[in-house]
Order: sequence, then C-alpha cells, then structure tokens
Amino acid sequence: NGWHNVGLNDLQVKNVRLTIYPHNEKTISILSHNKWYGKQGVGFDYYCLYTILENGCLYMNNRIVLFGDLPVLPRIGISMHIDGSLDRIRWYGRGPYESYPDRKAGAAIGIYESTVKEQGDYYIRPQEMGNKEDVRWLNLMDESSKGIAIVSENTLSMSALQYTSKALDEARHM
Repeated sequence: NGWHNVGLNDLQVKNVRLTIYPHNEKTISILSHNKWYGKQGVGFDYYCLYTILENGCLYMNNRIVLFGDLPVLPRIGISMHIDGSLDRIRWYGRGPYESYPDRKAGAAIGIYESTVKEQGDYYIRPQEMGNKEDVRWLNLMDESSKGIAIVSENTLSMSALQYTSKALDEARHM
C-alpha cells in the first residue's frame, strides 16, 4: 500500500495560479493551477481550464502532471461533490452493474438508469465501488428529472456514490 506511505491518501493543496480570461461579455475561461503534495516530495500539479458559456455549459480541460518517486497508482482523476437531491443516475456506457478496466467485457454498452444509492456494492471491507467504464455521458437528476449532464469527448470511468473515496478508504466496516 505504497500510496498511503507517501501520503497520497491525505494530500495537501496549494493554489499556484488562478487566471481569468474573458472572451466576450457572455463567455469566460478560468485557468486554475493547484499543486497537491504528499510526503517524501511526491505529488502532482493539477491544471484545469474551465470555460463557461452563456447557455450554462461548463467545459473542463484537465491535465495532471506527477512528480517525485511515486508508487504504482490505482487511479488518477477528479471528484466532484454534488447536491444530494440529484439522486438519480442515467448513463450511456457499460452497465448495468459496476465495471473496471480489468473486468468490463461482461458489461454491455447501453443506456442505463438507477439511483445513486443503488450504485453501492457493499463489500465486507469498504472500498472503491460502483465504477462504470466507457461512459460517453452521465446525467445526475432529482425526482423531477432536473440536474446536470456530464459529457466527454473521450470515454470516461465514472461513479456516483453517497460516499467520498476518502470516507471509503478510512472506514473499517459499512
């Protein structure tokens, strides 16, 4: 469990730069550069270019640059915390159950619907769960079908859970 030894489970963040680029009176881009530090001189630089359009669309272009003598990493990505009322999920990707890069052949690509609560696979020891591979788009909605849509130019691995990765990592039982 080398990533715990170098503090990747408890990273500290420092904002390096935040730059605003107005394109016109209705469109703006924001470049954020944060440096995330673990222990022993390891971590990563995270760059995100947000572009906000007048119609409410938010485009994100992410880049992560690793530094230091890192152990093998299980996954690199971003997480978002969404309002709990968005408890319904609809996606186009592999499903209807969880899939991961090493075991996704049995999960057919299609359009699936579920609830966030149903995404949990309750293992004896809490761990990462509910992942969906080859996702093209994902909607998180409330009971009236209002919410957000996440769309990617490339396929993504995504999950929608009631728990953060950190909470799952620290828990010893459900």
